[in-house]
Amino acid sequence: FVGEARFSRPARLAATGALCAFLAAHISAASTRNRAWADSETFWKYQAGELPRNPAPLMNLGETREILGDDASAARTYGTVCERFGEVPEALHRLGRIARRQGHLDTAQALYERAAELSPRDPRPLNNLAEVHLARGEPMKAIEVFERLTQEHPRYLLARANLARALESARREDEAADHWRFIVEHAE
Repeated sequence: FVGEARFSRPARLAATGALCAFLAAHISAASTRNRAWADSETFWKYQAGELPRNPAPLMNLGETREILGDDASAARTYGTVCERFGEVPEALHRLGRIARRQGHLDTAQALYERAAELSPRDPRPLNNLAEVHLARGEPMKAIEVFERLTQEHPRYLLARANLARALESARREDEAADHWRFIVEHAE
């Protein structure tokens, strides 16, 4: 054919070899990444290795382990977050959640108090702290924390519902009814 470029056989073989090597490398890299997607725990372990300066993959790994019911492993993971990155309020909150599930109420209380101190805009640690007081049979302390929480975060309806239940158990039905009405009026 006229105008067709003619390449020598060695040049064609070299180009084909380079293309094959390129494809093999990319297939290998893709298969390694695909193995990381095997399950949630494997994925977050992989991400933690890829992003060692970011606590998010470890936090997600801990949460995955919690969901799978492996509280001991989840607690170790959250502990690792705190060792590497300092006192991360969310890690402390989750450690408190685990401690509470295991019946270690003193530990849970200390962790929730610290998480609340470090992250005052997050209402969850205070809500859970009040629930620790209820678990201990300290309804007045729980009511005090729930009331503080509903003043600081008036639209946090979970705390308001918990306050209403605590007030009902303390035989303060009229006050409880006010909170139930607020919930109904502001529920979306």
